[in-house]
Amino acid sequence: MLTDAAARGEITLATLWSAAERLAAGEDGDALVLELCGPGPSADLVTGATLAAAPSDSGSADAAPESEPGPERYDLQTSLGAGSSATVVAAYDHTMKRVVALKLVRDADAAAMTRFRREARLTAGLEHPNIVPVYDSGTTRDGAPFYAMRLVKNRSLRQIMQVGSEGTRWPVRRLTSALVGVSRALDYAHSRGLVHGDVKPENILVGDFGEVYLADWELAFAETDGETERRALRGTPGYIAPELIAPEGIADRAADLFAVGVILYEVLTGVAPFDGQSVTETLSRTLRHVPPRPRALAHDCPLLLDELAFALLDKDPRTRPSARETVERLDDFLEGAREVERRAREASRLAEEALQWATEFERLGRRQKELEQAARRALAPLKPWESVDKKRVAWGLEREAREADVEANLALARALEMYTQALGYDQNAGDAHRGLARLHWTLARRAEREQKRGDQAHHEARVHEHDHGELARQLTAPSQLVLHSLPAGATVVLERFVDEDRTLIAKGAISLGKTPVRTELPPGSYLLTLSADGFEAARYPVVLRRGATHATTVRLVRPRDLGTGFIYVPQGLTMLGGDPQAMDSLPSEECLVDDYAIAELPVTFGEYCEFLDALEARSPALAEKRAPRDKRGSEGFVVRRGPGGLWEPEESLVEGEGRTLLPNGTRDLRRLPVLLVDWYDAVAYAAWRSQRDNTRVRLPTEAEWEKAARGVDGRAFPWGNEFDATFCKMRDSRAVVQQPEPVGAFPRDVSCYGVRDLAGGVREWVADFHGGPSAEELLREPEPGALVTRGDSSLRQARGGAWMIDAQWCRGASRGPLQALARGTALGFRLAKTLAR
Repeated sequence: MLTDAAARGEITLATLWSAAERLAAGEDGDALVLELCGPGPSADLVTGATLAAAPSDSGSADAAPESEPGPERYDLQTSLGAGSSATVVAAYDHTMKRVVALKLVRDADAAAMTRFRREARLTAGLEHPNIVPVYDSGTTRDGAPFYAMRLVKNRSLRQIMQVGSEGTRWPVRRLTSALVGVSRALDYAHSRGLVHGDVKPENILVGDFGEVYLADWELAFAETDGETERRALRGTPGYIAPELIAPEGIADRAADLFAVGVILYEVLTGVAPFDGQSVTETLSRTLRHVPPRPRALAHDCPLLLDELAFALLDKDPRTRPSARETVERLDDFLEGAREVERRAREASRLAEEALQWATEFERLGRRQKELEQAARRALAPLKPWESVDKKRVAWGLEREAREADVEANLALARALEMYTQALGYDQNAGDAHRGLARLHWTLARRAEREQKRGDQAHHEARVHEHDHGELARQLTAPSQLVLHSLPAGATVVLERFVDEDRTLIAKGAISLGKTPVRTELPPGSYLLTLSADGFEAARYPVVLRRGATHATTVRLVRPRDLGTGFIYVPQGLTMLGGDPQAMDSLPSEECLVDDYAIAELPVTFGEYCEFLDALEARSPALAEKRAPRDKRGSEGFVVRRGPGGLWEPEESLVEGEGRTLLPNGTRDLRRLPVLLVDWYDAVAYAAWRSQRDNTRVRLPTEAEWEKAARGVDGRAFPWGNEFDATFCKMRDSRAVVQQPEPVGAFPRDVSCYGVRDLAGGVREWVADFHGGPSAEELLREPEPGALVTRGDSSLRQARGGAWMIDAQWCRGASRGPLQALARGTALGFRLAKTLAR
């Protein structure tokens, strides 16, 4: 509030500019402001009302006789605050038996006394729910005037704008509701021709029960007052209307509305629109500065309030809304806000219920996996021909797993439905958006594991739609690669897999330097090639996931340890199974597979005949036992002893048009993949090769075979995710009648490691059942005797596609068990080896 001199119009804009010049000349700023504006009210208390008291009936000072405060009627109690010329104290009213607020003038001149009595009469004449009522007026024993008014339990709006009752600033809706009361008080006063003259947050009192009062009418004036009175510079800098600062400005009711606009601007943005470093700067900014729209500073600012605040701050008082129009526009906002709050509460309730369904969806998903794993464990030791009684427990677990899957999908549908309903009530419901983002994130990751690229893209787009925080950032977050090698110092070349003609091709080679390597890369599927002098180059495929760090150490091997014809597969995680289009796919599983080597190609007839020749030297009968044929015994051989006594493939292996694919005759026949061998023949061959080559070779495990075929990115086929019959040797690969062809005849049938013929050619025996009997357990089973029939032998697993079967078998996850003594025209094998550390 300005000093009495300011209220009398003695402080002009010229005086303020002069003060600015004195400040610039080095005068003490605090002293100058005190000289100019006088002491302000208490920081904690404002004129009008502060301490607790029950409300009482209002009355008119004009109707009450003047009395003296003191033992006769009033007992003075606590001081409530002081201004430049008046003091407010709490006092007990003996007549009415209540505590009131008493405003008294002390040590004031005659003009101040006159203004005080005028303030008392003017305030007493304002009987409105939003104006503090005056009960009594009089003169003290020493002649100083006073008046008594209701003492209201309250705080100022300034205090509330800073910190609310719960320790936080009140929300905009609640602060706006206080301005409705202020605007109603002004509408009432303006209807009586009165202007408040000092509307500011410190003069707005808010009680604990929602009551709002516009207090301190000390600077009020009537619009019928003379021009000199109306030209006075009155009010508080920052809330004074620009027309009062201008030399020719005349104050009217529009000045009060400007101050309401300033307060509304502060409510919406938290900043004062014209605040300066000094009184002079503040007044200058009020006169010339146009502040930014509230929505430019607070993006969640309601449009109705943005427009109203800007209209109230118009420099032209004629275009500002009236107090009544301000009330109506604030009421329009609050009515809408109440409906918004109701809808927000309903949205919150629905989002909370949706969260419960989403939690149930996740729980049931975990339960389904547990039941499936339990069912597999229960079935693993059982043979297909065993009785229903033995399988009933496993079947029960499978049924429960299916039921859990159904219930999980119902819970998912319910969660999605209720989150969507919540957004129907409130499009900005944060809980609903976050819940939907989490659900779609989960579904996107599941689709990624299952190689469902379309579903993955859909769910990731929905994550972007509902989340602008951590999940959305993870979708675009780079990956970190931390690569070491043994030995250190290996050169690293990076290529990214790109799809060209249905084949994932490693392209765009860049050097990453020497290990150790630490680099940031976009998420994706890559091929790293590590090389060092004296070591085989190692191909290390890797999937870099969003926001994740892939840290690994790749061991390099020497050529003598690897051996001729073998491909090195470094240790690492791989995705097994999870292909619903494959034959008998394993469930999706991330599996750590140790270093190993696997043959680039299946064992050929030429290689197998060398084995038979070695057996022939020991025992012709033993050679015949291991010779490829379609029956046990001495019938159906597809190999024979040649003119020199050495074993060779029969010419009848390929006939008719198929011979056109073997231009080199017998030499090409020897390059056909061996077939018509049983599991024990394959194991015997591996034992012989181990002895001959002085190294331990064996059949690959299921995990090793599938990793060699699918790499680490879960691709469907060795070359990628799309099929074409010309890419591998299967039943539709040639226009002629399908017959076996030499190994390596289809160059596209190659994996990211360089292993060939995994999709077509012949199906291949493997050493174990993944998740079931291990290779060691199966090897301990003795080979059945000559009298045991094929159907009586135990089961072994076979992987891959073949020259005479369809595309489903060509998928890298396809598998199918056979009797160990089974011999098939599309059944062969390849070797693997464990690498020494």
